[in-house]
Amino acid sequence: MSHDPSLSQLAAHFGIVPTYWDLSGNQQPTSRETTLALLRANGLKLETDQDIQQAARHLDAQAQARLLPPEIVCSPDEAVRLNLPTGTEWRVAVEGDAQPELAGRVEKILELPVLPFGLHILTLDTGASSQNVRLICAPRTAPTLPEIIGKERIWGVNAALYGFSSAHMPGLGNYAGLSEAGVSLATRGADFVGINPVHAIGWNSPEIISPYSPTHRGFLNSLHIAVEKITPRSQTSSDLISQWQSAEKTLATGYLVNYANHHEHHSRILSALFDDFIQLSTDQQKKAFQTFCNEAGSELRRFAQFEHLTEQFGSDWSRWPTQVSEIHPSALDVSNQSDRPLIFHAWLQWIADQQLQEAQANCRKSGMSLGLYLDLAVGARRDGAEAWCESQSIAEGVSVGAPPDHLSPEGQNWNLAALAPKKLAANNYRTFRNILRQSMRHCGVIRIDHV
Repeated sequence: MSHDPSLSQLAAHFGIVPTYWDLSGNQQPTSRETTLALLRANGLKLETDQDIQQAARHLDAQAQARLLPPEIVCSPDEAVRLNLPTGTEWRVAVEGDAQPELAGRVEKILELPVLPFGLHILTLDTGASSQNVRLICAPRTAPTLPEIIGKERIWGVNAALYGFSSAHMPGLGNYAGLSEAGVSLATRGADFVGINPVHAIGWNSPEIISPYSPTHRGFLNSLHIAVEKITPRSQTSSDLISQWQSAEKTLATGYLVNYANHHEHHSRILSALFDDFIQLSTDQQKKAFQTFCNEAGSELRRFAQFEHLTEQFGSDWSRWPTQVSEIHPSALDVSNQSDRPLIFHAWLQWIADQQLQEAQANCRKSGMSLGLYLDLAVGARRDGAEAWCESQSIAEGVSVGAPPDHLSPEGQNWNLAALAPKKLAANNYRTFRNILRQSMRHCGVIRIDHV
Protein backbone atom coordinates (compact mmCIF):
# COMPACT_ATOMS: atom_id res chain seq x y z
CA MET A 1 0.00 0.00 0.00
CA SER A 2 1.07 3.57 -0.59
CA HIS A 3 2.69 5.43 2.33
CA ASP A 4 0.00 8.11 2.01
CA PRO A 5 -1.07 8.46 5.69
CA SER A 6 -4.60 9.57 4.77
CA LEU A 7 -5.14 6.53 2.56
CA SER A 8 -3.69 4.25 5.23
CA GLN A 9 -6.02 5.80 7.80
CA LEU A 10 -9.05 5.20 5.61
CA ALA A 11 -7.97 1.64 4.87
CA ALA A 12 -7.54 0.87 8.56
CA HIS A 13 -10.98 2.30 9.35
CA PHE A 14 -12.61 0.07 6.74
CA GLY A 15 -10.67 -3.05 7.70
CA ILE A 16 -8.54 -3.25 4.55
CA VAL A 17 -5.32 -5.09 5.38
CA PRO A 18 -2.10 -3.29 4.34
CA THR A 19 -0.24 -6.47 3.35
CA TYR A 20 -0.88 -10.07 2.32
CA TRP A 21 1.13 -13.27 1.74
CA ASP A 22 1.53 -14.50 -1.83
CA LEU A 23 1.83 -18.10 -3.09
CA SER A 24 5.59 -18.07 -2.62
CA GLY A 25 5.29 -17.09 1.03
CA ASN A 26 6.40 -13.52 0.46
CA GLN A 27 4.64 -10.61 2.15
CA GLN A 28 3.30 -8.15 -0.41
CA PRO A 29 1.81 -4.66 0.08
CA THR A 30 -1.83 -4.11 -0.83
CA SER A 31 -1.74 -1.93 -3.91
CA ARG A 32 -3.09 1.60 -3.97
CA GLU A 33 -5.43 0.59 -6.79
CA THR A 34 -6.93 -2.26 -4.74
CA THR A 35 -7.21 -0.11 -1.64
CA LEU A 36 -9.07 2.62 -3.52
CA ALA A 37 -11.36 0.07 -5.19
CA LEU A 38 -12.36 -1.40 -1.82
CA LEU A 39 -12.88 2.05 -0.28
CA ARG A 40 -15.13 3.01 -3.18
CA ALA A 41 -16.97 -0.28 -2.74
CA ASN A 42 -17.87 0.93 0.74
CA GLY A 43 -19.45 4.06 -0.68
CA LEU A 44 -16.62 6.61 -0.54
CA LYS A 45 -16.34 8.96 -3.52
CA LEU A 46 -12.58 9.16 -4.01
CA GLU A 47 -11.27 10.65 -7.25
CA THR A 48 -8.38 12.88 -6.14
CA ASP A 49 -5.80 13.10 -3.35
CA GLN A 50 -7.88 15.94 -1.91
CA ASP A 51 -10.89 13.59 -1.71
CA ILE A 52 -8.80 11.08 0.24
CA GLN A 53 -7.51 13.70 2.66
CA GLN A 54 -10.94 15.21 3.17
CA ALA A 55 -12.51 11.78 3.83
CA ALA A 56 -9.76 10.97 6.35
CA ARG A 57 -10.27 14.30 8.16
CA HIS A 58 -14.03 13.72 8.23
CA LEU A 59 -13.65 10.26 9.77
CA ASP A 60 -11.12 11.57 12.29
CA ALA A 61 -13.49 14.39 13.31
CA GLN A 62 -16.32 11.89 13.73
CA ALA A 63 -14.16 9.65 15.91
CA GLN A 64 -13.01 12.59 18.08
CA ALA A 65 -16.59 13.70 18.65
CA ARG A 66 -17.82 10.31 19.82
CA LEU A 67 -18.47 9.61 23.48
CA LEU A 68 -18.33 5.85 22.87
CA PRO A 69 -17.41 3.57 19.95
CA PRO A 70 -20.16 3.10 17.33
CA GLU A 71 -20.88 -0.39 18.68
CA ILE A 72 -20.23 -2.39 21.83
CA VAL A 73 -20.49 -6.17 22.09
CA CYS A 74 -21.80 -7.51 25.38
CA SER A 75 -23.27 -10.76 26.70
CA PRO A 76 -26.64 -11.41 28.36
CA ASP A 77 -25.01 -12.54 31.61
CA GLU A 78 -23.31 -9.28 32.56
CA ALA A 79 -24.24 -5.65 33.09
CA VAL A 80 -22.67 -3.01 30.86
CA ARG A 81 -20.66 -0.25 32.62
CA LEU A 82 -19.76 2.83 30.58
CA ASN A 83 -17.81 5.99 31.44
CA LEU A 84 -19.77 9.03 30.28
CA PRO A 85 -19.94 12.75 31.14
CA THR A 86 -22.16 13.50 34.11
CA GLY A 87 -25.58 14.74 33.07
CA THR A 88 -25.68 12.86 29.76
CA GLU A 89 -29.23 11.81 28.95
CA TRP A 90 -29.46 8.21 27.77
CA ARG A 91 -32.07 5.78 26.54
CA VAL A 92 -31.94 2.25 25.16
CA ALA A 93 -34.37 1.01 22.54
CA VAL A 94 -34.44 -2.70 23.37
CA GLU A 95 -35.04 -4.90 20.34
CA GLY A 96 -38.40 -6.63 20.37
CA ASP A 97 -41.90 -5.21 20.68
CA ALA A 98 -42.41 -6.56 24.20
CA GLN A 99 -39.40 -4.79 25.68
CA PRO A 100 -39.86 -1.35 27.33
CA GLU A 101 -37.45 1.48 26.56
CA LEU A 102 -34.86 2.14 29.23
CA ALA A 103 -33.83 5.72 30.01
CA GLY A 104 -32.10 7.91 32.56
CA ARG A 105 -29.35 10.46 33.31
CA VAL A 106 -25.69 9.64 33.91
CA GLU A 107 -24.23 10.47 37.32
CA LYS A 108 -20.67 9.31 36.65
CA ILE A 109 -20.91 5.74 35.43
CA LEU A 110 -23.72 4.43 33.28
CA GLU A 111 -24.52 0.89 34.39
CA LEU A 112 -27.09 -0.70 32.14
CA PRO A 113 -29.15 -3.68 33.30
CA VAL A 114 -28.54 -7.11 31.79
CA LEU A 115 -29.91 -7.00 28.25
CA PRO A 116 -31.56 -9.81 26.28
CA PHE A 117 -30.09 -11.26 23.11
CA GLY A 118 -30.35 -8.85 20.20
CA LEU A 119 -29.14 -5.56 18.75
CA HIS A 120 -30.22 -2.64 20.90
CA ILE A 121 -29.71 1.08 20.27
CA LEU A 122 -28.24 3.28 23.00
CA THR A 123 -28.88 6.98 22.37
CA LEU A 124 -26.75 9.55 24.20
CA ASP A 125 -27.68 13.23 24.41
CA THR A 126 -25.35 15.79 25.99
CA GLY A 127 -27.44 18.79 25.00
CA ALA A 128 -24.82 19.84 22.48
CA SER A 129 -24.97 16.61 20.47
CA SER A 130 -26.79 13.31 20.14
CA GLN A 131 -25.31 10.01 18.98
CA ASN A 132 -26.22 6.34 18.79
CA VAL A 133 -24.33 3.25 19.89
CA ARG A 134 -25.23 -0.27 18.77
CA LEU A 135 -25.31 -2.66 21.73
CA ILE A 136 -24.85 -6.14 20.28
CA CYS A 137 -25.84 -8.62 22.98
CA ALA A 138 -24.66 -12.06 21.93
CA PRO A 139 -23.72 -15.36 23.61
CA ARG A 140 -20.05 -15.79 24.48
CA THR A 141 -19.79 -19.10 22.63
CA ALA A 142 -21.77 -21.14 20.16
CA PRO A 143 -23.84 -23.96 21.71
CA THR A 144 -22.27 -27.42 21.77
CA LEU A 145 -23.85 -30.72 20.79
CA PRO A 146 -24.12 -31.96 24.40
CA GLU A 147 -25.87 -28.72 25.39
CA ILE A 148 -28.38 -29.04 22.55
CA ILE A 149 -29.08 -32.75 22.31
CA GLY A 150 -27.11 -34.40 25.12
CA LYS A 151 -24.80 -36.31 22.77
CA GLU A 152 -21.06 -36.02 22.19
CA ARG A 153 -21.09 -37.56 18.70
CA ILE A 154 -23.69 -37.92 15.99
CA TRP A 155 -23.80 -39.04 12.36
CA GLY A 156 -25.79 -38.10 9.31
CA VAL A 157 -25.73 -37.93 5.53
CA ASN A 158 -24.87 -35.05 3.20
CA ALA A 159 -26.49 -35.22 -0.22
CA ALA A 160 -27.56 -33.12 -3.20
CA LEU A 161 -31.24 -32.19 -3.02
CA TYR A 162 -31.46 -32.01 -6.81
CA GLY A 163 -30.66 -35.75 -6.84
CA PHE A 164 -33.57 -36.73 -4.57
CA SER A 165 -35.78 -37.87 -7.46
CA SER A 166 -38.16 -40.81 -7.22
CA ALA A 167 -40.26 -43.11 -9.38
CA HIS A 168 -43.43 -41.08 -8.82
CA MET A 169 -41.69 -37.73 -9.41
CA PRO A 170 -38.51 -38.01 -11.48
CA GLY A 171 -36.40 -35.03 -12.51
CA LEU A 172 -35.18 -32.39 -10.07
CA GLY A 173 -35.40 -33.47 -6.43
CA ASN A 174 -37.92 -31.62 -4.27
CA TYR A 175 -38.78 -30.81 -0.68
CA ALA A 176 -41.13 -33.80 -0.40
CA GLY A 177 -38.32 -36.09 -1.54
CA LEU A 178 -36.09 -34.49 1.08
CA SER A 179 -38.71 -35.27 3.73
CA GLU A 180 -38.94 -38.91 2.61
CA ALA A 181 -35.16 -39.29 2.60
CA GLY A 182 -34.87 -37.71 6.03
CA VAL A 183 -37.49 -40.01 7.55
CA SER A 184 -35.79 -43.05 6.00
CA LEU A 185 -32.40 -42.00 7.37
CA ALA A 186 -33.89 -41.27 10.80
CA THR A 187 -35.15 -44.84 11.10
CA ARG A 188 -31.54 -45.97 10.59
CA GLY A 189 -30.24 -43.78 13.40
CA ALA A 190 -29.09 -40.68 11.52
CA ASP A 191 -29.30 -37.37 13.39
CA PHE A 192 -29.19 -35.06 10.37
CA VAL A 193 -29.51 -34.88 6.60
CA GLY A 194 -27.42 -32.17 4.96
CA ILE A 195 -28.13 -30.64 1.56
CA ASN A 196 -26.86 -27.95 -0.82
CA PRO A 197 -28.20 -24.37 -0.54
CA VAL A 198 -31.90 -23.99 -1.35
CA HIS A 199 -31.84 -20.22 -1.90
CA ALA A 200 -33.99 -18.64 -4.60
CA ILE A 201 -32.45 -19.09 -8.06
CA GLY A 202 -34.73 -16.70 -9.96
CA TRP A 203 -38.08 -17.27 -11.66
CA ASN A 204 -36.82 -15.89 -14.96
CA SER A 205 -33.31 -17.38 -14.86
CA PRO A 206 -33.65 -20.88 -16.35
CA GLU A 207 -29.97 -20.87 -17.34
CA ILE A 208 -28.86 -20.79 -13.69
CA ILE A 209 -28.58 -24.25 -12.14
CA SER A 210 -25.86 -23.89 -9.49
CA PRO A 211 -27.27 -23.67 -5.94
CA TYR A 212 -24.20 -21.58 -5.08
CA SER A 213 -25.21 -18.83 -7.51
CA PRO A 214 -28.59 -17.72 -6.10
CA THR A 215 -30.54 -14.57 -6.82
CA HIS A 216 -31.34 -14.02 -3.11
CA ARG A 217 -30.23 -15.97 -0.03
CA GLY A 218 -33.16 -14.79 2.06
CA PHE A 219 -35.73 -16.71 0.01
CA LEU A 220 -36.25 -20.28 -1.19
CA ASN A 221 -35.79 -22.06 -4.50
CA SER A 222 -39.26 -22.65 -5.99
CA LEU A 223 -37.82 -25.24 -8.42
CA HIS A 224 -37.75 -27.69 -5.49
CA ILE A 225 -41.47 -27.32 -4.74
CA ALA A 226 -43.29 -30.67 -4.87
CA VAL A 227 -46.25 -29.71 -7.07
CA GLU A 228 -48.10 -32.98 -6.36
CA LYS A 229 -48.37 -31.95 -2.69
CA ILE A 230 -50.13 -28.63 -3.35
CA THR A 231 -53.85 -28.20 -2.70
CA PRO A 232 -56.42 -27.09 -3.73
CA ARG A 233 -55.91 -28.56 -7.17
CA SER A 234 -58.23 -28.47 -10.16
CA GLN A 235 -58.59 -31.22 -12.75
CA THR A 236 -56.61 -29.08 -15.19
CA SER A 237 -53.66 -28.86 -12.81
CA SER A 238 -53.88 -32.57 -12.00
CA ASP A 239 -53.76 -33.40 -15.71
CA LEU A 240 -50.72 -31.14 -16.18
CA ILE A 241 -48.92 -32.92 -13.34
CA SER A 242 -49.73 -36.37 -14.76
CA GLN A 243 -48.54 -35.35 -18.22
CA TRP A 244 -45.32 -33.95 -16.79
CA GLN A 245 -44.64 -37.08 -14.75
CA SER A 246 -44.98 -39.19 -17.89
CA ALA A 247 -42.78 -36.84 -19.91
CA GLU A 248 -40.08 -36.78 -17.21
CA LYS A 249 -39.97 -40.57 -17.07
CA THR A 250 -39.56 -40.69 -20.84
CA LEU A 251 -36.81 -38.05 -20.84
CA ALA A 252 -34.93 -39.46 -17.83
CA THR A 253 -31.43 -40.58 -18.82
CA GLY A 254 -29.44 -42.18 -16.05
CA TYR A 255 -28.62 -39.76 -13.24
CA LEU A 256 -28.76 -36.57 -15.30
CA VAL A 257 -31.30 -33.82 -14.58
CA ASN A 258 -32.96 -32.13 -17.57
CA TYR A 259 -33.08 -28.65 -16.03
CA ALA A 260 -34.57 -26.88 -19.05
CA ASN A 261 -37.45 -29.36 -19.29
CA HIS A 262 -38.02 -29.22 -15.54
CA HIS A 263 -38.12 -25.42 -15.46
CA GLU A 264 -40.54 -25.21 -18.38
CA HIS A 265 -43.12 -27.74 -17.11
CA HIS A 266 -42.70 -27.00 -13.41
CA SER A 267 -43.29 -23.26 -13.94
CA ARG A 268 -46.41 -23.90 -16.03
CA ILE A 269 -47.85 -26.19 -13.35
CA LEU A 270 -47.09 -23.73 -10.54
CA SER A 271 -48.88 -20.95 -12.45
CA ALA A 272 -51.93 -23.20 -12.84
CA LEU A 273 -51.87 -24.18 -9.17
CA PHE A 274 -51.70 -20.52 -8.17
CA ASP A 275 -54.87 -19.89 -10.20
CA ASP A 276 -56.44 -22.79 -8.30
CA PHE A 277 -55.44 -21.19 -5.01
CA ILE A 278 -57.00 -17.86 -5.98
CA GLN A 279 -60.24 -19.50 -7.11
CA LEU A 280 -60.63 -22.54 -4.85
CA SER A 281 -58.83 -21.95 -1.56
CA THR A 282 -60.74 -21.64 1.70
CA ASP A 283 -60.84 -18.52 3.82
CA GLN A 284 -58.60 -20.30 6.31
CA GLN A 285 -55.96 -20.96 3.64
CA LYS A 286 -56.09 -17.36 2.44
CA LYS A 287 -55.78 -16.16 6.02
CA ALA A 288 -52.71 -18.37 6.60
CA PHE A 289 -51.09 -17.02 3.44
CA GLN A 290 -51.86 -13.42 4.42
CA THR A 291 -50.29 -14.04 7.83
CA PHE A 292 -47.14 -15.32 6.12
CA CYS A 293 -47.02 -12.19 3.93
CA ASN A 294 -47.53 -9.89 6.90
CA GLU A 295 -44.77 -11.55 8.91
CA ALA A 296 -42.36 -11.46 5.96
CA GLY A 297 -43.14 -7.76 5.50
CA SER A 298 -41.50 -5.39 3.05
CA GLU A 299 -38.58 -7.79 2.36
CA LEU A 300 -40.97 -10.25 0.74
CA ARG A 301 -42.66 -7.51 -1.27
CA ARG A 302 -39.32 -6.25 -2.58
CA PHE A 303 -38.31 -9.76 -3.60
CA ALA A 304 -41.69 -10.43 -5.26
CA GLN A 305 -41.45 -7.13 -7.11
CA PHE A 306 -38.00 -8.04 -8.38
CA GLU A 307 -39.18 -11.44 -9.63
CA HIS A 308 -42.13 -9.82 -11.40
CA LEU A 309 -39.92 -7.17 -12.99
CA THR A 310 -37.59 -9.83 -14.39
CA GLU A 311 -40.54 -11.13 -16.42
CA GLN A 312 -40.88 -7.69 -18.02
CA PHE A 313 -37.29 -6.48 -18.33
CA GLY A 314 -35.04 -9.54 -18.02
CA SER A 315 -33.10 -11.08 -15.14
CA ASP A 316 -30.25 -8.50 -15.03
CA TRP A 317 -31.51 -5.45 -13.13
CA SER A 318 -28.56 -3.31 -14.27
CA ARG A 319 -30.19 -3.28 -17.73
CA TRP A 320 -33.60 -2.15 -16.49
CA PRO A 321 -35.10 1.30 -17.11
CA THR A 322 -34.29 3.59 -14.17
CA GLN A 323 -37.95 4.35 -13.44
CA VAL A 324 -38.67 0.79 -12.17
CA SER A 325 -36.44 1.12 -9.12
CA GLU A 326 -39.23 2.36 -6.83
CA ILE A 327 -40.05 -0.14 -4.06
CA HIS A 328 -43.38 0.10 -2.28
CA PRO A 329 -42.76 -0.29 1.46
CA SER A 330 -46.05 -1.90 2.49
CA ALA A 331 -46.82 -5.58 3.00
CA LEU A 332 -48.67 -7.61 0.39
CA ASP A 333 -52.49 -7.66 0.41
CA VAL A 334 -53.81 -11.03 -0.77
CA SER A 335 -57.21 -9.52 -1.62
CA ASN A 336 -55.76 -6.69 -3.74
CA GLN A 337 -56.09 -7.58 -7.43
CA SER A 338 -53.45 -5.04 -8.43
CA ASP A 339 -50.97 -6.97 -6.25
CA ARG A 340 -51.70 -10.26 -8.01
CA PRO A 341 -48.42 -10.47 -10.02
CA LEU A 342 -46.50 -9.94 -6.77
CA ILE A 343 -48.82 -12.25 -4.82
CA PHE A 344 -47.85 -15.11 -7.15
CA HIS A 345 -44.17 -14.88 -6.24
CA ALA A 346 -45.03 -14.49 -2.55
CA TRP A 347 -47.27 -17.57 -2.84
CA LEU A 348 -44.33 -19.56 -4.25
CA GLN A 349 -42.31 -18.61 -1.17
CA TRP A 350 -45.18 -19.60 1.12
CA ILE A 351 -45.49 -23.02 -0.50
CA ALA A 352 -41.72 -23.60 -0.43
CA ASP A 353 -41.56 -22.48 3.20
CA GLN A 354 -44.38 -24.84 4.19
CA GLN A 355 -42.77 -27.81 2.45
CA LEU A 356 -39.33 -27.18 3.93
CA GLN A 357 -40.92 -26.72 7.36
CA GLU A 358 -42.76 -30.03 6.94
CA ALA A 359 -39.53 -31.78 5.93
CA GLN A 360 -37.82 -30.56 9.11
CA ALA A 361 -40.81 -31.51 11.28
CA ASN A 362 -40.94 -35.02 9.78
CA CYS A 363 -37.20 -35.52 10.29
CA ARG A 364 -37.47 -34.51 13.93
CA LYS A 365 -40.62 -36.57 14.58
CA SER A 366 -38.88 -39.61 13.11
CA GLY A 367 -36.06 -39.39 15.64
CA MET A 368 -33.42 -37.06 14.19
CA SER A 369 -31.91 -34.93 16.95
CA LEU A 370 -31.06 -32.07 14.55
CA GLY A 371 -32.98 -32.79 11.34
CA LEU A 372 -32.08 -30.66 8.35
CA TYR A 373 -28.53 -29.41 7.93
CA LEU A 374 -28.81 -26.46 5.54
CA ASP A 375 -26.16 -24.52 3.67
CA LEU A 376 -25.76 -20.73 3.40
CA ALA A 377 -24.04 -19.71 0.15
CA VAL A 378 -21.19 -17.21 0.39
CA GLY A 379 -23.03 -14.68 -1.76
CA ALA A 380 -25.74 -13.96 -4.34
CA ARG A 381 -25.38 -12.99 -8.01
CA ARG A 382 -24.46 -9.37 -8.68
CA ASP A 383 -27.34 -9.09 -11.17
CA GLY A 384 -29.83 -10.79 -8.85
CA ALA A 385 -32.53 -9.90 -6.36
CA GLU A 386 -30.35 -9.60 -3.26
CA ALA A 387 -28.07 -7.00 -4.88
CA TRP A 388 -31.14 -5.02 -6.01
CA CYS A 389 -33.30 -5.38 -2.90
CA GLU A 390 -30.45 -4.79 -0.45
CA SER A 391 -28.49 -2.21 -2.47
CA GLN A 392 -27.86 -0.09 0.66
CA SER A 393 -25.70 -2.90 2.06
CA ILE A 394 -23.93 -4.04 -1.11
CA ALA A 395 -20.30 -3.20 -1.96
CA GLU A 396 -20.14 -1.26 -5.22
CA GLY A 397 -18.07 -2.37 -8.19
CA VAL A 398 -16.49 -5.47 -6.64
CA SER A 399 -17.39 -9.13 -6.38
CA VAL A 400 -16.63 -12.12 -4.18
CA GLY A 401 -14.05 -14.63 -5.33
CA ALA A 402 -11.03 -16.66 -4.25
CA PRO A 403 -7.46 -15.40 -3.92
CA PRO A 404 -4.68 -16.95 -6.01
CA ASP A 405 -3.76 -20.49 -5.05
CA HIS A 406 -2.00 -23.44 -6.66
CA LEU A 407 -5.25 -24.51 -8.33
CA SER A 408 -5.92 -21.06 -9.82
CA PRO A 409 -2.76 -18.91 -9.73
CA GLU A 410 -4.70 -15.96 -11.17
CA GLY A 411 -7.42 -16.21 -8.53
CA GLN A 412 -11.14 -16.66 -9.18
CA ASN A 413 -14.00 -14.22 -9.69
CA TRP A 414 -17.33 -15.81 -8.77
CA ASN A 415 -19.35 -12.74 -9.80
CA LEU A 416 -21.15 -12.74 -6.45
CA ALA A 417 -22.20 -9.56 -4.67
CA ALA A 418 -20.27 -8.65 -1.52
CA LEU A 419 -21.79 -7.09 1.58
CA ALA A 420 -19.94 -3.89 2.60
CA PRO A 421 -19.11 -3.99 6.35
CA LYS A 422 -19.60 -0.27 7.06
CA LYS A 423 -22.81 -0.14 5.05
CA LEU A 424 -24.07 -3.19 6.95
CA ALA A 425 -23.24 -1.57 10.27
CA ALA A 426 -25.02 1.65 9.31
CA ASN A 427 -28.08 -0.50 8.56
CA ASN A 428 -27.74 -2.28 11.94
CA TYR A 429 -26.73 -5.43 10.02
CA ARG A 430 -30.37 -5.84 8.96
CA THR A 431 -29.56 -7.46 5.61
CA PHE A 432 -27.27 -10.18 6.93
CA ARG A 433 -29.39 -10.78 10.03
CA ASN A 434 -32.50 -11.29 7.89
CA ILE A 435 -30.64 -13.72 5.61
CA LEU A 436 -29.41 -15.70 8.62
CA ARG A 437 -32.85 -15.65 10.23
CA GLN A 438 -34.53 -16.95 7.09
CA SER A 439 -31.85 -19.58 6.52
CA MET A 440 -32.24 -20.93 10.07
CA ARG A 441 -36.04 -21.04 10.13
CA HIS A 442 -36.36 -24.73 9.35
CA CYS A 443 -33.16 -26.54 10.28
CA GLY A 444 -31.23 -27.86 13.24
CA VAL A 445 -27.78 -26.84 12.00
CA ILE A 446 -26.47 -24.55 9.30
CA ARG A 447 -23.19 -24.39 7.38
CA ILE A 448 -21.87 -21.03 6.18
CA ASP A 449 -20.04 -21.59 2.91
CA HIS A 450 -16.28 -20.93 3.07
CA VAL A 451 -16.32 -20.25 6.79
